[in-house]
Amino acid sequence: MALARLLERRSPEGTWEDPCDLYAFTGCLYIIMLHTTGLIERQGAAREERLLVRHMINQVNPDGGFYKFPGSPSCKTITRVALVTLHLVLGGVEPGPRPRSWFRRNEEIDQTLERSIRATIARAEHFLEEGKTKTSLAFELDHRLLARLLLAHVGPRQSLPLIPFLEPEVEALEDWSALVAGARRQFSRVLRKALPALSILYRKAQQRSRVCGGALRILHRLPVFRRLHQRSIERLARRIHSEQDECGGWFYNAIHTMLNVMALYEVGTPLHDPSIVRAHQHLRQMTFPAGDGGKFVSAMSCELWNTSHGVYSYLRVPGHSAMDAEIRQSVEFLLQWQAQDGGYAWGSGSRNHCDADSTAFVLRPLALAARSAEGEVRASIVRALERGIAYVLPRGNRRGGFSVWDETLARCKRGSSGLLRQALLDVATADQTGRIVQALAELGLTTEHERMRKALRFFLDTQCENGAWWCRWWAGYIVGTDTVLGAYGKLGLRCGPNPHGHDRLLARSHQAMMKAVDFLVEHQNADGGWGETIRSDSDIRCAGVGESTPLQTAYTLSALLGCGYPTDDPVIRDGVEYLLRTMTPDGQWADNQATFTLFARTFYYSYPFTTYVLPLDALTDYLHASGAEERITSLDTALAVAPQER
Repeated sequence: MALARLLERRSPEGTWEDPCDLYAFTGCLYIIMLHTTGLIERQGAAREERLLVRHMINQVNPDGGFYKFPGSPSCKTITRVALVTLHLVLGGVEPGPRPRSWFRRNEEIDQTLERSIRATIARAEHFLEEGKTKTSLAFELDHRLLARLLLAHVGPRQSLPLIPFLEPEVEALEDWSALVAGARRQFSRVLRKALPALSILYRKAQQRSRVCGGALRILHRLPVFRRLHQRSIERLARRIHSEQDECGGWFYNAIHTMLNVMALYEVGTPLHDPSIVRAHQHLRQMTFPAGDGGKFVSAMSCELWNTSHGVYSYLRVPGHSAMDAEIRQSVEFLLQWQAQDGGYAWGSGSRNHCDADSTAFVLRPLALAARSAEGEVRASIVRALERGIAYVLPRGNRRGGFSVWDETLARCKRGSSGLLRQALLDVATADQTGRIVQALAELGLTTEHERMRKALRFFLDTQCENGAWWCRWWAGYIVGTDTVLGAYGKLGLRCGPNPHGHDRLLARSHQAMMKAVDFLVEHQNADGGWGETIRSDSDIRCAGVGESTPLQTAYTLSALLGCGYPTDDPVIRDGVEYLLRTMTPDGQWADNQATFTLFARTFYYSYPFTTYVLPLDALTDYLHASGAEERITSLDTALAVAPQER
């Protein structure tokens, strides 16, 4: 039943799409892009804007402010941007130097919707004036600079601070200073990929500001400064053009794509230029219907991750093969999007932005598919696996950890990292290292391989005192611990007495594993499940504490079973019963909490697709560990048998 429900979500192309409706900000940025570039005059743009606004006004908290993610307090920064956007669609913003026709009222908006918009504006203004919501500076900080930049482009003239690392001249200095170039490489790629567009937009906004504009006009009287400025702007524009993905976007997400479109327009790229045309088409493809009759812009494109997990979950069910008609097209899709260097990105059409974590994630289902594939399909999979291993292995740092994109000099901390560290640095963490180790272990690497031994040392160095590991990409410590336990299990470590006295590293790793198992067992809830909230990112005393959720329960069950925890133990039995009890009659699990992390302590999101695969994986793991696959041929039968065996 659960497997059938998973297959129903597959597209005709064999992929799984899971659009991310994060918050109103993506819709705001899209609308601002339409008006500041003139794309609003393109056919269908006004209707699209109306649908985006219709959904946007429903993303408001009871206090009138716009939330940053579902369930979060209202964010003043996002509320300010949303206010300007709503005034923009009603024609209430002065165009400044741009054509007035770009800023006229949207005629597609009827009276009913206009009344709703004006009511939303009134509530938001009251929130900004009287709102008493207390949030940390970090909660607002990650959007504050970008919000000021956007408001400077559409609102009244504003003074913007001088921020040296966003200045175009820094790009030019890379030609003259290896130190500057090296320092730039220490920044996370999330920031580096946005810098060209932000630099262009920031300089243009500064030219229109009160204080900075006058200073820049004085500097432009110097021939040397004019040449340097023009050269750096042209270089930034060339970089943006060269990094456009095959799909038409940039860095497999809508925010980078929209910023790049605005930046290219600012440097004189015409709207009929192929790069902008392709980007606009891509953005339209990233808009999806919302349940309220409106539309939202999906913040990210993650078909490769979703399809990888879908293939992996399907192939692990007994009796399934990579040659089955239901899954063969999906396997071929994964093969299609491998880059020349062997890497994979998070989303398809983004071969320019491969990373070690995504590559390892795709290699796992391909390794499983190679066991049942035949003929040329199997040969193609084997070639892809060889190239993928060659891509991933060199990307581990000297301490044994893996970053997502690039190795940095910063060490991984035990416990949660702050916002600036997460935003600026691509630090190796235990959870992404654990996923990569699991993939490499499934491809045949053992504890005798030096890369695996380095990873084991990394796990020892980053384990917290409570036995857990912090998770960078999921809130808290439960899933971080689950991921490392999964790596230990794939490397052959098992619960029970320590049999590794001859190998000190393995002996210490076994002790760390048992300590982590104790942490999970101690934090199992009375209903048999596991749960944790985002509070644990701020307070380690909250690690493992929270109401049970199907996703965290499923991940924990798979981790415990993977390292040999007895299937007849009440811990496992109660966890399986919790999953069976919370499964809906149509084969689904409801768990759309915003606990997946973009930036810990400040920005989280929900990932609905995981509710289809993680519980399915956990039940499959239970069947494998208990030997049930010898008696059954499908998960539908398994779900009928399991309750009777209880």
